Amino acid sequence: MVIIIALVAAGGLAFLMSRSKDGSGSDVDTKRSGNIKGVFAGGVTKTSVNAKPAETRGAFAADEALQLIGVTGTVSIILEIPDPKSPATPDMERFINLISTEADAFKKRLKDKGRFTFTSELKLLRPAEAIRTAWPVGELSKFLERTPPTATIVAFCLLPASLNEAERAALRSRPGKLIIVAGSSQDIKPYIDQKLAHLAVTSKMPVPPPTGTAPETPIQWVMRVHEVLKQ
Repeated sequence: MVIIIALVAAGGLAFLMSRSKDGSGSDVDTKRSGNIKGVFAGGVTKTSVNAKPAETRGAFAADEALQLIGVTGTVSIILEIPDPKSPATPDMERFINLISTEADAFKKRLKDKGRFTFTSELKLLRPAEAIRTAWPVGELSKFLERTPPTATIVAFCLLPASLNEAERAALRSRPGKLIIVAGSSQDIKPYIDQKLAHLAVTSKMPVPPPTGTAPETPIQWVMRVHEVLKQ
């Protein structure tokens, strides 16, 4: 089985900016401390991030994916990267850094839990002013044409804003799965309802506030802020 992983971003900045109380806690299944006061550790003018929440979400998403696709396959990742022609902003740099951290955690979990081969990545340019994934015209169709039909597409970046009928038909007819990891539930639920995607880990909108008084661990943050959608 071949697995294609794309990184779905629109809506992602909002939930990754969600703040919680200071605390240390465990990863999905390993004991490691993690302060999750905020994922943007350096303040509004810095590009450094608190990696722990993104790492935990990536590992959690991988565990959900493994339940659907099994423990073997070939993986190709689709990432958003900054557009060099667009002036960089701290917000966009932090956002891209978080997505990269999450993707690395996702890949690590697959390597730890299964036997996967990773192919070259597709990198989509993201202008600093863009509010959603910027797919070049026809890029999705080209991607689907060169992707083996058994490939599972896991998305951490939104699909093109307007899917044409040929693209919809191609997604529905493929034996491979489409998994989306990011975005908000209102962004992604239509893909599930229209049988374009099989599984999604998305942010809740609105994001519910913490309910307890104890410090929130990274996995508690993931479970509070996100939901899993399935066909």
